[in-house]
Amino acid sequence: MPVTIQIRPTVNGAPHTDFWYPESVTIKYPSEINVSDTPDVTNANTATNFTFDTPVFLKPGLYALCTLTSSPDYTMWIAEKGSTTIKNEFVGVNPYIGTLYKSQNAMEYVPSINEDMMFKLNRCVFKSGSASSGAC
Repeated sequence: MPVTIQIRPTVNGAPHTDFWYPESVTIKYPSEINVSDTPDVTNANTATNFTFDTPVFLKPGLYALCTLTSSPDYTMWIAEKGSTTIKNEFVGVNPYIGTLYKSQNAMEYVPSINEDMMFKLNRCVFKSGSASSGAC
């Protein structure tokens, strides 16, 4: 079964249940997914890169990065505040502003306020009226 990433707007802080930005949908099949017992955001060999086909232009606001699959066989790496990582590092604070939401059906989202998903996000900043297209 594949894994899908989508960017969705939020409604009252939770991911929108039935709207996502079509240009933000990207899919990976099992043969394209890197599996690691020791993930590390600084080591590309332990990550699976999801790349959008075109730039996704978002207005200022709150958005959700949603990971979806119909398979129970995938595991995502998360860190829980107050616990230790696989590198035996204490997690004293949530590293991101925002909330991790979990869902069994992509319709009902339950906040998990003491947990954060491991991810690395690359983005570009475009300036209007500039001769260049932007810097990534």
